[in-house]
Amino acid sequence: MEMIPLDAHQFIQRDTGQVITERLLADNLLQWLYSRTREKAPRLFNQLISRRVNDCCAYWQFDFPTRRMPTAVKHLIRELAISFEECLDPETLTSPRRLFERQIRFWHCRPMSPDAAHIVSP
Repeated sequence: MEMIPLDAHQFIQRDTGQVITERLLADNLLQWLYSRTREKAPRLFNQLISRRVNDCCAYWQFDFPTRRMPTAVKHLIRELAISFEECLDPETLTSPRRLFERQIRFWHCRPMSPDAAHIVSP
């Protein structure tokens, strides 16, 4: 039986009922920000979550020129296991920002249950 870390991000795939463990971008950084280390340094934490730092991180992650290279984008697609079958227009996925903001054919790949008693979380 596979051991799953307590901090794993999981969801249940509706079609198969299979539990999927996913890897999130910057997961290690997020875990550090919300750890006990952060609790001992509130001033540092406030600086790290400031708008200026957030804008710099977003630029580096999504818009930095080397991150937009085709090889970098292909690597990110493989790393995050992005399925082109779900994408509305896969040939536009030319940067990390476009991967993150991609349009999904949700009506076909992720239909919502018509039952009012069901809850659907994106």
